[in-house]
Amino acid sequence: MSQSSSPLQAVLLSIDFTDSDEIVTSQVGDKLLPFLQLRSQQQQQQHHGSHGNAKPGTKLSSLSLSFPIVISLADAEEILQSTDPKQLTAAWILAIHALLHKKSISNDEFLAYSSRLLNDFSSSQAVLVVDHFRKLLISITLISNKIGKPILSLTPLLNAALQFSPNHQTFSPAHQLFVSQAFKLKHYRLAERLLSNDVEKFDASLAVTYRDHLLYHYYGGLIFTGLKKLDKAKEFFSIVVSAPGHPVSYIQTEAYKKLILVQLIRNGKISRIPRLDVDYSSQSFKILARPYEHFARAFETDDVTVLQTVWQQINEYLTTDGNFGLGLQVLEAFRKHRIIKLQKIFASVRLDYIEERDVDILNDGPSTRNLILGMIADGMIDAKFSQQSSSSPVTLKFQPAVLTESRVRALEDKLNTVRVVNEKLAGLDREIGRSRNFLLKRLQSGHLALSGTSGGGLDDNDYDEDNAKFGQTNDFQLDHDDELLVSANNDRRRLESSRKLRIENFLSTRNRSNRSTSDDGSSDDMEL
Repeated sequence: MSQSSSPLQAVLLSIDFTDSDEIVTSQVGDKLLPFLQLRSQQQQQQHHGSHGNAKPGTKLSSLSLSFPIVISLADAEEILQSTDPKQLTAAWILAIHALLHKKSISNDEFLAYSSRLLNDFSSSQAVLVVDHFRKLLISITLISNKIGKPILSLTPLLNAALQFSPNHQTFSPAHQLFVSQAFKLKHYRLAERLLSNDVEKFDASLAVTYRDHLLYHYYGGLIFTGLKKLDKAKEFFSIVVSAPGHPVSYIQTEAYKKLILVQLIRNGKISRIPRLDVDYSSQSFKILARPYEHFARAFETDDVTVLQTVWQQINEYLTTDGNFGLGLQVLEAFRKHRIIKLQKIFASVRLDYIEERDVDILNDGPSTRNLILGMIADGMIDAKFSQQSSSSPVTLKFQPAVLTESRVRALEDKLNTVRVVNEKLAGLDREIGRSRNFLLKRLQSGHLALSGTSGGGLDDNDYDEDNAKFGQTNDFQLDHDDELLVSANNDRRRLESSRKLRIENFLSTRNRSNRSTSDDGSSDDMEL
């Protein structure tokens, strides 16, 4: 620092930077930020009159940080030139924001300071000024785009997202900004470094919004589609589609359209929407994406003529939505899934028979033989061509399924993933079940809510009746497996009945205890 003493130096000297990050963050929050807040308000008073709430002699720790902190240029320059961004992350964020706000820094200087800060910063301090942190990240995106070098924003945004949470499980203000920027620049592999981490915590107090959550998973689904990782793409699009909200948003509708196409490519059929929200959401999707529903039903008929007719009717919709390329992949997948079905019926089949059934609707795809060779190379089928003599027909022989060591390891990995997810869901269910707000809400809602669904009070009879009515106006209404649906509904009813009994027992025990001791609002209760 400079040799001449300054008020800022006095505060910095009172902070012990040799201690743990948690303690340093506490000191920054108790000493430095209130000091900068006080200086900011005093400057406001000098320029606009004494209408602020900061008065001389006010204790620093008593000031709230709700007032916008725009520190002086002298303080900002001293922080950036003389301090470590890891030690004073919060001050660096405020300093860069102040210089940018007062237009006292060039675009190149701004990006250089921001990159240095986000290369290694304290996430706990960033949370102290999280609104300014979000504005900083947005400014990085806007300025890099403005100067025609959007690629300069990728590394800082990725560092911000990865370092915000040590275990990468918390959704940060950088998540959506980075993924959307990476998609636009087609840096799919780089984006996968962030998308491969499961986000489990979404906290609105961290300057993130519901829209950020939707866009993150929507762009993530697009990126995984580009990487040909269709299972992950389905997962991300499903998260967007099943997010609660009414009416359904434009982002959710677009995700539903792409989910249909991806499911057809990957599975040859579409699946029922996860029932996490009220049931009129699924009906809204079917209406808003009706051409896609028709396309899916035509695909599932396994009739080339029907599919070709529907394709001619809807390809303009796909072009308008930007999904024409995916639509072409669906047509190719139609050919592939017809060949896959043969594997379930025959041990071997003549190539000329396959060629008779195989129809290239657009007449610009690979030949049947080359299509099959590509499927073998991609692992879609386990087969090989055979010909006994030059005069005998070529035969495609399907190999019996063999449980190789690699497949065993893949299955074990999937089982471990399912086990971990189940454990997390069970833990979350226990925490929510013990929370006071949850118990009171369930008790106040009455018996109907306890025995009904969590989506909006509709029971299964209402749901099935609505689907039947909707099906009367939709020739391509999806067919459901009635036995599986009834089984799932019965399982859910038993789970709700068991949960209701646990809640009633808990409340009964708690009421008996409250007769002798007053309810002190134990801190163990989790806030919903």
